[in-house]
Amino acid sequence: MKSSLKSIHQSVLALSIGIVSIFPFMVNAQDAAAPASEAVAANTESVAEAGILTKSLMAFEQGGTWMWVILGLQLISFAIIIERVISLYLKRKDGAQELADQFEEPIRRGQIEEAHATAQKNIEVHPVYASIAAGTKAAMEMGGKEEIQLQMDQSILKESQFLDQRTGFLSMLANVGTLTGLLGTIVGMIKSFTAVASASAAEKAELLSSGIAEAMNTTAYGLIMAIPALIAFSVFTNRSNQLVENLTQGSLKVFHWLTYCYEPTVVADERTPSKNTIDRAFNDPKARISSDIETDNRPSI
Repeated sequence: MKSSLKSIHQSVLALSIGIVSIFPFMVNAQDAAAPASEAVAANTESVAEAGILTKSLMAFEQGGTWMWVILGLQLISFAIIIERVISLYLKRKDGAQELADQFEEPIRRGQIEEAHATAQKNIEVHPVYASIAAGTKAAMEMGGKEEIQLQMDQSILKESQFLDQRTGFLSMLANVGTLTGLLGTIVGMIKSFTAVASASAAEKAELLSSGIAEAMNTTAYGLIMAIPALIAFSVFTNRSNQLVENLTQGSLKVFHWLTYCYEPTVVADERTPSKNTIDRAFNDPKARISSDIETDNRPSI
């Protein structure tokens, strides 16, 4: 009896020791299972992302040769967009009217040379300085309103040409991209109908699906390329008009100051009697006699 109790006690003790020894391994296994599940989820997400890229590449390959043409047009449009952003938003700023206000005081005081020197020194800072330099130079050369306006208009026209260059290509590239996608659609449909007409019954389904895939992919890619180009064209056109209008208003201020305060005058002939002298000669006999004597003593030419 005692021996059986002793054996049962030993068995229970061994089982307890075994459970205690196994418990840490069970906890470690659970801790290791959590990162493993996270790794599986991450792999699933990466597979999904890779699936989108793979589908895009498959669609590009199914589109055929016309997809490369549209890709070239898209790269050119991206290059133009980047160049226009730098030219219209980084190199050109608003504020032409504020910059023109600093020339009001020297022009009203008649200091045209000083105003011209200031504008010529800052001609690379803002286009309005080039217009002001052209106007002040015409005024220094005794030009009238027409000459001053002509010189300033030429400077504004030159700046307008710089702002508008290459922007029109975006509209052209968008139209060409759309038409190229349409051409790829037509080519794909031709392939599909040709396959149905000449292929065997086993190959018809495969060739038909291939032609339709080429048609749809080229159309979609052509639209994907054209939409950003058209949006950029509208934005850049509006920006160019805004800059030209601002430049014109600033130049117009200076034009008014120059033509109001600085106009050429005709120098009177010293030998021509003034109106006051003529009136005094007719009203005063002594003055008339003196005027006649001066006239008689004037050397003949």
